[in-house]
Amino acid sequence: MVLKASVQGLEIVDKARKKKGWTKTVTVAWWQDALTTQATLRRFWRGIPIQSESFMNICHAVGISNWQDIVDKITDEEGESLEISYQEDWGEAPQLSTFYGRTEELTQLQEWIVNDRCRLVAFLGMGGIGKTALSVMLADKIQHNFDYLIWRSLRYSTSAKDLLTQIVQFLSNRKIEDLPTEFNSAVSLLIEYLKSHRCLVIFDGAEAIISQGETSEFYKEGYENWGELIKRLGQQRHKSTVIFTSREQFSEIAFLEEETPQVRSLLVSNLDKAAAFEIFKSKGLLDESHWERLLQIYRGNPLFLKLISGYIKNSFSGKVSDFLKLETIFIGDIQPILDASWQRLSILQKKVMFQLATNPGTLETIKLNQSVSTSEILESLQALQRRSLIERQLEGDEVIYGLQPIVKKYVVKQLN
Repeated sequence: MVLKASVQGLEIVDKARKKKGWTKTVTVAWWQDALTTQATLRRFWRGIPIQSESFMNICHAVGISNWQDIVDKITDEEGESLEISYQEDWGEAPQLSTFYGRTEELTQLQEWIVNDRCRLVAFLGMGGIGKTALSVMLADKIQHNFDYLIWRSLRYSTSAKDLLTQIVQFLSNRKIEDLPTEFNSAVSLLIEYLKSHRCLVIFDGAEAIISQGETSEFYKEGYENWGELIKRLGQQRHKSTVIFTSREQFSEIAFLEEETPQVRSLLVSNLDKAAAFEIFKSKGLLDESHWERLLQIYRGNPLFLKLISGYIKNSFSGKVSDFLKLETIFIGDIQPILDASWQRLSILQKKVMFQLATNPGTLETIKLNQSVSTSEILESLQALQRRSLIERQLEGDEVIYGLQPIVKKYVVKQLN
């Protein structure tokens, strides 16, 4: 059975949560006490029907025992219709206790997916930049436009077949237990469900199925057919949206972007200053007049900012000025994130990074120092930009390529 809150009911709940000092959707204790998810709590506040057990638990968590007073009246026929009208499976999606900035990105993505009906969308960017958080926040924001929502992390996927089986079983309401053994037939079955229902499917951490470094095979063993899956998801007509978040671009998506307006990519870039300062404030940093200098060093990667803020808080009692007096770029716990990106680079991409670490320059100066074709240099620069590992600046009519300070420090360490 599903229930939804009435307007008057929401007013009662709002008063109850204010007494507890809780926010509407950001207080982690609320959805934990209610044994539910942040996404379900958001749906509750929007007056969207949710499962009755979650509804009652949300009310009980703020001290409302008579949950019947909160319910909007739903007829039996409406209830049956609502039961099957929307289903969600958040899989390994993280709970978001905080989310900073990204207003423009969320607006643009909502336009692409809800209004333009994009079939395939990729979120690209370096580790820690916030692709996963953005996908969760976006899904939560637009889920009411879909019949089904399923979120899966490819980092934890055992095999391509198991993953496809999970998705088809979910979209078929368990009517399908086993997929056809032939891969293209299994994909055809998936696309039939994407045609018959409006589904939002999110594959997070998609770089996990891509081979690292120098290899003749783009996809890891067991995922060799995923290039064909991606092509068909972008080319064939259906009324759903499939999102990939990845540190690397898929060649199939890059190609499809040029062929159809229903396939698009978003390079998730640094947070703006206002959002970065929110992080500094939330972490208890002092010396606000020095925050801009800290941001210049670590840029707007939200995970980098959280990690360095935590270090300054613990080691310097939050005094940013004392940390900056050392005149060093501290990598610390950021190292594993950069290691993961570095391991995925080709030999040529690493050579370009080494050159830019010691001497930022134009395409021409990079070419002079590498005994490869211009095309190969351009491909390497494009791949590095998509990973947010290099920066571009216009100086007059010339484009200058360089590295942000924290990445430069890391690359120099690799040289030694």
